[in-house]
Amino acid sequence: MSERNPVLIADSNGDPIMFLRMKTACRRIGFIALAVFTVLVWLPLAGVVVATCLSTALGCTVDETTVHHCLFFGADIGPALYSAFALGWLMLVTGPFMFTTAVIWIGLLCTALLRRYRGR
Repeated sequence: MSERNPVLIADSNGDPIMFLRMKTACRRIGFIALAVFTVLVWLPLAGVVVATCLSTALGCTVDETTVHHCLFFGADIGPALYSAFALGWLMLVTGPFMFTTAVIWIGLLCTALLRRYRGR
């Protein structure tokens, strides 16, 4: 008795569609994981930027020495601004990962632009 391989539907390149679906799913999961990791890594910088912009717009002082009072619609947001600004020190740890994610996103953008330019 001879065993036959199951018939797989292939695409125009001859690749089995089942494997293409798995490849697409893995690519999608990797893209989502990279996006979540990028957001988490860049949060300390976002906190510093938001705290600095908000304190400048409200005419407050923000630094790492002490908490300064800063009123926003009658509420003191000085402690929150201080915490967001002090978390900037976390960038000493996340800095290399920030650089890595920036390089990866630039590489993905260049790849997408080249594929579009070549007409794929």
